[in-house]
Amino acid sequence: MECKHVKLRKIGVQSAEGGVNVYYVCEECGSVLVVPPDKSSIYIVPGVKKEEERP
Repeated sequence: MECKHVKLRKIGVQSAEGGVNVYYVCEECGSVLVVPPDKSSIYIVPGVKKEEERP
């Protein structure tokens, strides 16, 4: 099942041509979403699943 990225947390901004890129992390899958200054599209960097710690 594909994540819908509804639980987002803002993790930062970066200067870009024409404004700032805004970065969010999805609390459910770990993907990072990048919103450029013109908000024309959203770039998604897939999250990496962490291995569960062993006791």
